[in-house]
Amino acid sequence: MAEALAVIGLVSSIVQLVEFGPNVFRDVADRLPLMIDLVKKIQSQVEHGQVLQSSQHVFLPVVQSCSLQVKVLDELLTKSLPAPKDSPFKRGSKALVSIVRESEIEKFDAVLNMNFSILVQAGTYHSVTNLERTKSSPAQQTVNIVMQPSHHHLVRSESTPEVSPVHPQSSPLFIVPFQRDHKFIPRRAILDEMNQKFRIQRRVAIAGLGGVGKSQIAIEYCYLYKETHPTAHVFWIYAGNATRFEQTYQEIARRLSLSDWDDPKVDTLQLVCEWLSNDHNGEWLMVIENADGAAAFYTSKTILNSRRDEPTKALARYLPQSSTGSMIITTRDKRVGEQLAGRERPIEVLPMTALDAEALLRSSLSHHEWSNTYTSRLLEELAYLPLAITQAAAFISENCLDISEYLELLCTGDSELKELLSEHLEDPRRDFDTENSVMRTWKLSFDQISKEKPRAIQVLSLMAVLDQHGVPRFLLRKTDETEIGFKIAIGALQAFSLISVGKGKNATFRMHRLVYISTQQWLEVHGMLQHWQAKALRVVLKHLPARHDYQNWSLLEALTPHSQLVLSFPFTAVDD
Repeated sequence: MAEALAVIGLVSSIVQLVEFGPNVFRDVADRLPLMIDLVKKIQSQVEHGQVLQSSQHVFLPVVQSCSLQVKVLDELLTKSLPAPKDSPFKRGSKALVSIVRESEIEKFDAVLNMNFSILVQAGTYHSVTNLERTKSSPAQQTVNIVMQPSHHHLVRSESTPEVSPVHPQSSPLFIVPFQRDHKFIPRRAILDEMNQKFRIQRRVAIAGLGGVGKSQIAIEYCYLYKETHPTAHVFWIYAGNATRFEQTYQEIARRLSLSDWDDPKVDTLQLVCEWLSNDHNGEWLMVIENADGAAAFYTSKTILNSRRDEPTKALARYLPQSSTGSMIITTRDKRVGEQLAGRERPIEVLPMTALDAEALLRSSLSHHEWSNTYTSRLLEELAYLPLAITQAAAFISENCLDISEYLELLCTGDSELKELLSEHLEDPRRDFDTENSVMRTWKLSFDQISKEKPRAIQVLSLMAVLDQHGVPRFLLRKTDETEIGFKIAIGALQAFSLISVGKGKNATFRMHRLVYISTQQWLEVHGMLQHWQAKALRVVLKHLPARHDYQNWSLLEALTPHSQLVLSFPFTAVDD
């Protein structure tokens, strides 16, 4: 296979000639590396005894023809390629000679192109070993190859399924609008559970209270995925509104150079969905962030943008499905997460453990004086909620406080707590359309529930003006309300992780103090706080037993904390 070595040795000369000679040299250079790759594989497999003598006869004449063309080209190179010691005059003369020799180079190019096609059809590219496994004659051996020459078309045999042309990418896309958080506290159990679920399903939803750290977990997973899947695409889609959703799809189409991506008549959502749904286009991971509203995914609506103003289909139709693709859905609403994940139960993201919460606070206040006593109390007051902890740390740092001073402010009263939880401090780990204060983050959940489940927001509002530590169901359920209707309302609040429900026949409903205060603030902003305080008074009085009714002592005991609270409200008048 001396001919093979001769072809391979020609590469360096061709590289110089491309820079020096006319355009036809570039055409030669386009094909020559592919042909050299073929010859290298042939030579290697012949040397290792992997190619039978009968099969060598298929491509040996082609290799010999390549060798002949090498000799011809070598002579042309000697006359055309400048040497390092050549004078400027001689270099210029050789440049003129190269132009004159252009027609001869074109003939070489034609033969080279023909030889390349024969080698491909003979199946020596990526398939020599497969050819040897068949007992058929060389004429019957078929080719199963999909490749991308310099002209961006696909070469395939009749037995290969047809796929859409793929535009070459110098590297896989990584469209994640956040830097990796090197202070991320590894929530190993959640990341491990995500990996386990991805072994048996293509979509995984993670659900939890706003500010519990869902997006940070998804960001970290993207970077971990990139490390273990270096050739895969990674996409981040913000689903908080339909316009942002479509804008990101347009960016994906542009970066992938999909055909007609810039044509206003083309449905970009459908274009990207179809491309990602094609298994031939490789592995990918997509994060759908803030998939909180079922209406956006399952109800047709109108998207207003610069391209068109017309009704579109529900967004769920444009979520790709592929055996090579994976999808993470982050949501406050467990119900939406389950729907989008193909009825698979979401992973519930709970507040941090005490140890993780302390590690998060320490990472944000590394230069501050530390007190284990004050730290434990602060984290407990903040419900071990990541957003509340990072916002507290930012406030402490920006205002030159220590932990004890912030804790004192936090515990002074509800008004101070409302002000602290409403403080908006920038966080580069959160989307710019996402609120960065605890109060404003939860306001989005309250607004969402108010639109989709009005009865659920009524229950939440009533709970926010009763004692938060345990509200009996008989105070919350209306007299004429069906059990199904009440369970749907409670289920919506549980889906958003705003309340917890005890077990047993006499189970009560609870709210954490942060949710409790935030709901009151939301009611106050909407001018509804006094209305619900009056409603709570009427509900408690309705169920309060007679003064000397000792047989209902357990009922009286259950109502006492609520009656004490509602009687402390500053009423001016109560309408019967």
